[in-house]
Amino acid sequence: MKKNNGLIFSTPLLMIAISLGGCGDVEEVVKVEESTVRPVKTFTIQRTTESKKWEFPSTIKANKSTNLSFKNGGTLTVLNAKKGQIVAEGNLLAKIDDRDFKIQLASSEATYNQALKAFERAKTLINKKVISKSQFDELESVMISAKAKLNSDQKALDDTNIFAPFSGVISDVFFEQFDSVSGSSKVITLIDTTRLKVSFDLPADTLRTLDKKPDTKAFVVLQSQTDKKIDAKFEEISLETNQNSQSYETTMSFVPPQEFVVLPGMPATVLMESMGDADSNIFQIPASAILSSGDERYVWTVNNESNRANKVVVNVKDGIGEFLGVSSGLQLGDRVIISGASYVSEGMEVSEWEAK
Repeated sequence: MKKNNGLIFSTPLLMIAISLGGCGDVEEVVKVEESTVRPVKTFTIQRTTESKKWEFPSTIKANKSTNLSFKNGGTLTVLNAKKGQIVAEGNLLAKIDDRDFKIQLASSEATYNQALKAFERAKTLINKKVISKSQFDELESVMISAKAKLNSDQKALDDTNIFAPFSGVISDVFFEQFDSVSGSSKVITLIDTTRLKVSFDLPADTLRTLDKKPDTKAFVVLQSQTDKKIDAKFEEISLETNQNSQSYETTMSFVPPQEFVVLPGMPATVLMESMGDADSNIFQIPASAILSSGDERYVWTVNNESNRANKVVVNVKDGIGEFLGVSSGLQLGDRVIISGASYVSEGMEVSEWEAK
């Protein structure tokens, strides 16, 4: 019996094997192997040039403030502080009567000097074996105690003065000259006016919008100077929402201009402006599109003609939220896979997933 050679026809989607048998019998075997087409969701990179503004009422606060007090009590003999007074770091602001502290320091100094001389003499005597080791240790202990007392009394004398720890403005004074002040009582409140801050409630929906706009700039506008925009810097945002307003407490800081007075308590408006990203090299894409392998971060893009996936290494800007900024690797109009990316491989054919 003579057999015919087998004929094989193949396509990307199926393979057909046909064997022709003898004796007039024809046996046909068909084998179908479908290639995998992975359904995915994609996001197309776009830009918008639409400008947008947001305004939030706020009140100016001190970026740094401190309450100044004496360690010990006494009569307030010097008071160089008034509300609203501008002071420089190191200025003497207040002083209590220091006569008793000076007397105590002089006594401690004399005691220490005497103990030090005895100790120095003991070092010579012990080398000559004139005194015992225990006598030497006792004299050393007396000298050390006297030195500690001297240092303590010196600090107590120093603490009869209050100096400005930094340049700023006196916001409050709680005593008058010649008043009796107890230790640790708040005497002066000093605020730092080289940088101030504003806090405001940022609605959750606005936060999501701003998260997609990396070019957004923030300004502080004073109620008394509505034509002047002062650059503001983001400082912090609460991670918990206000349950009543569904907003996040946000804090920004700014350097007040020198041409007019800006103090805590003044009303202000926080102005946020986005001019769009037409001139930006940073694209905002969903965070779900970004995968990582070691230190490498990448996305899967989809070729618009072949619908095949391609791995692209990207440089991702630091950030939080649903969208992250990508500064390299992508172009306008690219489609990135945002769902199903973990199951995609290089060159795999994909299709846009549609809910049924």
